[in-house]
Amino acid sequence: MGKANYIENPLKEAWKILKHTHSLVDTVLTFEAELNVSFPPAQKYSFSERNNSVLKQYSKAYSKAYHDKMNNMVEKQMRAAILEIGSFWYSAWVDAGQPVLKNLIKTDLLPYEKKEYTETEKKYQHGSLIGREL
Repeated sequence: MGKANYIENPLKEAWKILKHTHSLVDTVLTFEAELNVSFPPAQKYSFSERNNSVLKQYSKAYSKAYHDKMNNMVEKQMRAAILEIGSFWYSAWVDAGQPVLKNLIKTDLLPYEKKEYTETEKKYQHGSLIGREL
């Protein structure tokens, strides 16, 4: 995502991020409204079963059309968020006097955390889907 930047004024930076993100709301809502008008209603949703209940969700076709219309906006925002979070952490570290981090106290995961981590890692290694089908 790039090198973290030092943030001189974290509050000002947070408001800058909020204002930029809010400026995208009209575009997102306009795109959705346009897609709703042009997309066949019967193809807008799909249904899947999870944990003995049926879930109504946007169909793959609708999701793809929306994604294409957004022109990578979600990815751009996610990348920007990653860089900003890194920059906030970096700035906090600098402001704390750049302490040596390798000497921090290491704590073990709790048993349920270890189990959850192991199960998730196994699913990932075997290519199992976690969440909604692609």
